[in-house]
Amino acid sequence: MALHYLLLSVSTATFGFILWFMMSSSLTLPHRYQVMFDANKSFANRVLRRRLIGFSIYALLPIILIFWCDLLGDVSLDQLGISFSMNKLGWMIVGGGLLLQLILYRFTTRSDSNLAKFPEIRLRFWTPWLMIKSILTWILYLAAMEFLYRGLLFQSLAQVLEIVQGAIKPTEVLNIWIPVLICAGIYALTHYFKRDAVSYFAIVWGVLACFIVHWTGSLLPVIILHITNALVVEFYSIRNHQETYFVKN
Repeated sequence: MALHYLLLSVSTATFGFILWFMMSSSLTLPHRYQVMFDANKSFANRVLRRRLIGFSIYALLPIILIFWCDLLGDVSLDQLGISFSMNKLGWMIVGGGLLLQLILYRFTTRSDSNLAKFPEIRLRFWTPWLMIKSILTWILYLAAMEFLYRGLLFQSLAQVLEIVQGAIKPTEVLNIWIPVLICAGIYALTHYFKRDAVSYFAIVWGVLACFIVHWTGSLLPVIILHITNALVVEFYSIRNHQETYFVKN
C-alpha cells in the first residue's frame, strides 16, 4: 500500500496544484484589478471560489478517492499516519505560535509591501458577512492544504522510508530530513508564482510544519497555526490600511 499511497499523494500535490492554478480565474486577472479597491467587485467572489476550489482538490477529492473509491483498499486515518489529536506539546506550540503572530504582525502588517498585497480581498468596506465568508473559506482552504501536504504527502513519504512518527533516534533524525525536504520543496513550489516574501516564508513553514507534525503526531497544531496566521494578517491589514474599513452592514 505504501507505494500506492505515495503515488496518490504526489499526484494530488503536483497535478492538483496545476489544476487549482488553472481553475483560479482571479490569478489570471491583470494585477491592476487586484490592487485597486472596488475596481472589480467580482474579484472578491473569485478569491472565495479559489479557496473553495483548493479545498475540493486538496481534501475532498483525495478523501473520496481513498475512503469512498477504496483506491488504497480498506484503510483508516491511523493507517495513513494522520491524526487530529492534541497533546500538551501541541497546545504549547499553538499557544506560542499564536502569541508570536499577534505580536509580530501587529507591526509588520503596517508596511507598504504588505498592504500592497493584503487583505487578499481588495474591497474597501468589510461587512460582518464578508468577514464571515473570508474566515470560513480560509479555514477550509488552509486545513485542506495541511491535510494534503503535511498529512498525505509527508506521511506517505515517511511510510515508504519506514520512519516512525516522533522517533528521535540519531539515524531516524537524519532520515526524517528526506521526507521533510521533499514535502517542503513541493509545497514551496506551489507558492513560487507569487515571487514575494510569501514564497520565501513557504520554505520555512514547509520545513517547520513537517517537524511539528512529526514531533506531536498530529495535524491539528499546524492546521490551527496556518489558519490563525492568515486571519491575523488579514485582520491587521484591514485595520492598518488607510483605504479599508470595518463596517456594521
